[in-house]
Amino acid sequence: MCIRDSIWVAQSLYQGFVVMVFALFLFTDSFVNIIIINFSALILIELLNLYTELKRPNYLIYLCLVLSFVFYAASILLFKEYFDLTIIDMQFLWKIVLITVIAWLPVHMAKYIVEKFDPSDAAKVESNL
Repeated sequence: MCIRDSIWVAQSLYQGFVVMVFALFLFTDSFVNIIIINFSALILIELLNLYTELKRPNYLIYLCLVLSFVFYAASILLFKEYFDLTIIDMQFLWKIVLITVIAWLPVHMAKYIVEKFDPSDAAKVESNL
C-alpha cells in the first residue's frame, strides 16, 4: 500500500468517524433517522472530495457532479418508504451542512497547506510552465 492510499484510508476513516459522532450528537432525538442523516452527509462530503481533488475540471465533470446531486435528491424522493421526509427542514439542512464542513474542511485545509509549503514535483513543473 503506497502513501497516497494510506492518506485516502485515513481521510475516509476520519470523515466517517466525524459523520457518525456528529450525527449522534446533533440529532439526539432522531436516532431512527440516522440513515438519511448519514447518507446526506456522506454524499455531500464525497462530492466535495471529488471537486477538490480535481486538477483540471471541465464542464462534463461539473455536469456529473450536479447530476450526482440530482440523483441523490431524487433517490430520497423516490424511496419515501425508507426515509422519513418529515424531519427535513431548515434545521436539518443546517446540521447536515455543519457535519459536512467539519468532516471535509480540516482534511482539505491540511492538504492545501502541505501542497503550498511542500509542493510535489509535478506541481513545481506546472508552476514553471
